[in-house]
Amino acid sequence: MSALRAATLTAAVLVAQQVIAKATRDALFLSSFDVRRLPLMMIAAAAVSLVAVVAMSRAMAAFSPARVLPIALGVSAALLGLEWTLGPRAMALVAYLHVAAFGATLISAFWSLLDEAFDPSTAKRRIAWIAGGGTFGGLVGGLVAWQLAGATSLRTMLLVSAGLHLVAAYTVRPLRGTLRASRVPSEPSRKDAGLGYLVSLAMLVTVVAMSEAVMDYLLGAHASARHGRSPALLSFFALFHAITGVLTLVAQTFLTRAALSRLGVACSVGVLPATTLLASLVSLGPFGAVLLRGSTAVISRSVFRSAYELLFTPIPSERRRAWKTFIDVGFERFGSALGGGLVLLLLALAPRSMALTATLLLVGLSLVSLVLVRRLHLGYVSSLEVKLRSRVSARDEMLRTITSQELDRDELFNARVSLPPASRADRLIEVATVLRSGNRERITAFLTREQPLEPALIGHVIPLLLRDDLSELATAALRRGFDRGVGQLVDALLDPAMPLAIRRRVARALRTSTAQRALDGLVEALHDEQFEVRYEAGRSIVAIRRRVPALHLSRRRVVAAVQHEIEADRAIWETRVQSPRVRQSLDHVFTLLSFLHGDEAVRLASRALSTTDRELRGTALEYLETVLPESIRAALWPYVAA
Repeated sequence: MSALRAATLTAAVLVAQQVIAKATRDALFLSSFDVRRLPLMMIAAAAVSLVAVVAMSRAMAAFSPARVLPIALGVSAALLGLEWTLGPRAMALVAYLHVAAFGATLISAFWSLLDEAFDPSTAKRRIAWIAGGGTFGGLVGGLVAWQLAGATSLRTMLLVSAGLHLVAAYTVRPLRGTLRASRVPSEPSRKDAGLGYLVSLAMLVTVVAMSEAVMDYLLGAHASARHGRSPALLSFFALFHAITGVLTLVAQTFLTRAALSRLGVACSVGVLPATTLLASLVSLGPFGAVLLRGSTAVISRSVFRSAYELLFTPIPSERRRAWKTFIDVGFERFGSALGGGLVLLLLALAPRSMALTATLLLVGLSLVSLVLVRRLHLGYVSSLEVKLRSRVSARDEMLRTITSQELDRDELFNARVSLPPASRADRLIEVATVLRSGNRERITAFLTREQPLEPALIGHVIPLLLRDDLSELATAALRRGFDRGVGQLVDALLDPAMPLAIRRRVARALRTSTAQRALDGLVEALHDEQFEVRYEAGRSIVAIRRRVPALHLSRRRVVAAVQHEIEADRAIWETRVQSPRVRQSLDHVFTLLSFLHGDEAVRLASRALSTTDRELRGTALEYLETVLPESIRAALWPYVAA
């Protein structure tokens, strides 16, 4: 069985079990206790789940999700079998706590396993399919619970849940063979790296859980008011989950992929609080609680779940194992407890206007969530950059190769020799005669002197760039005349009548300049008809920006240069021939893009695309897809992804 098939099947079984277990839990509790006890039960369930979170996190950190998850599924099935033997009220209490301890914890462990099985880019492409399996499982689970509601007892539903956990323990086994060990070592000097990102994730989970707790109470109060403690409660909850399962499957099929592609990962997470905000404003009708909880449940299980799980893919395995379950379940239960406390407070202060005050509370929580989504987007991009740099540095020292400035060999000729005493005019005439003589020994003797090159001599040195035996010495000499002669070099660079070899080498000579005029000239050269000139100009801009980051670089002009390069080389890329010219062309485009989105990270990503490391390549693809402008990404992506 393939990894994708095993993941999809396991997701379907786990979510089906969770839906059946939740419907059974709610029906058992509300048929045995008054609905006013529900907030207290939510708080107790949150406390029990925190213990389960600590145990699961420590176990996964010590033994990995691949070893822990099948064992935990077996333990859950055994406990459900024991609960089947209890009395009605005891069964209702223990089952409620069991679902709180194992339900979300096992789902979180399953997604932790997937985060280690797929790289970020692959996960983004497959997440919709795997989550679709979970959605289908939720639909089947709701239909099964609905059909069995009138044909069997609530007690028997516990055995059905136990059987599904045993099935999941079997279907998850093929995933263990696809795991990739984390190759990113810990960074002792950056132990707090990404901590703010994790805090933002925890805060979002907490606020979303508070909203869901309020909505769960409103739904439970609506069901209790209509059906009392009759067996029809199970049918109500089963039908509710079945209908939301169908709608979730539709949303998963038609919305999730589009949201991830067009909005990105973090903004797709924001679809849930936006839905909660809109649904809250129209939820004051007779079936408002059903509409509110149903719409948010659909988005939560489709778009939100797929995007939320992708937020963990850039986090190193060691940190993810230690914190993911805490965030997924611990902070979710903490938020549920806070939400239950808020419900109790509202019941005590304004029981008659509960619907209105709860709606205002949901509006406020939704606005807070939308603010957190913005922080998550920035943190997600930053985490991708950190992971990209860490993996490159750890594997093959690519980071040092790319970020270290190449030393030109012509810097070896900087000997401190003075010109012989003479008048300035005579000296210039003498040197110009030497430079025009064609005598290699005499020219070399002058070019290897370190004295700054007179501006009047720059025009005589530029033609020497055409000679392969003197070009390096001439480049070194030209760089000693930058302070007053950069304009002449820029003019030579932009002159189409000048030989190509000279223009290309002038661009290289400008690499060590610190003048704004040099940078502006190189940016203008990015639109040159000759690719060699554009290529060298881009590399020189990188060097100047690294040396003097305060120089102004127009974003508009860079974007125009990228679009010009894509149009100029589109025909070459469409051949799909992996020639040096094609690689240079793509490398040049990524050099230009690095001016827009962080010099090192984008260039690292471009190098990573040519490696055989699937994890490194996937991280690079996801980073680029996240940060590139839509217009550029649409034109570039067919060639980059290939």
